[in-house]
Amino acid sequence: MIRWVDVSIPLMEGMTVWPGDPPFELSPLKRIAEGAEANISEIRLGVHFGTHIDAPWHFEERGKRLDEIDPALFVGRATVIERPDVDLIRPEH
Repeated sequence: MIRWVDVSIPLMEGMTVWPGDPPFELSPLKRIAEGAEANISEIRLGVHFGTHIDAPWHFEERGKRLDEIDPALFVGRATVIERPDVDLIRPEH
């Protein structure tokens, strides 16, 4: 049986960011409770935030951008190991 496991880390204010990158911010713009037709928010964050991948273009000027990569490469069999006791995963882990 194939089981889908989402290993994404939920976005939240105060998350660790790469040094020099902007922090995550979620700001309310409109609220139903204040008379708006819908709740609307604005999200600000750097692209190097939370669960993400770096396309080759991030490191190579002529590398592929994310929209040029086959999404099938990111789906398949995997072993997921949780290490809540470790702040930085190193090869020995």
